Amino acid sequence: MANEAIEVWDDVTAVDVCAVMLLSKHALPHLRLNRGSIINTASTHAFAGDMVLTGYNAARAALIALTKYSATQYGHEGCDRMRSARVPR
Repeated sequence: MANEAIEVWDDVTAVDVCAVMLLSKHALPHLRLNRGSIINTASTHAFAGDMVLTGYNAARAALIALTKYSATQYGHEGCDRMRSARVPR
């Protein structure tokens, strides 16, 4: 973490977390009408950090938390299939 530039951290979280949040936010009205699904792809790196990919690992963990939070908040509105698929990187 000490060697990672803040610009890298910002770029990674912008793509891996903020973009997913914005897409979900704008898709929710349509998903409510059609009982749609959101499936976010995370990584096993979210559960086991390493010495190199600190921002990536943290962003993937945040994505899993965002997905779980979204499922608990919007599942009762018909968007009951919000999942976070974890795949090896």
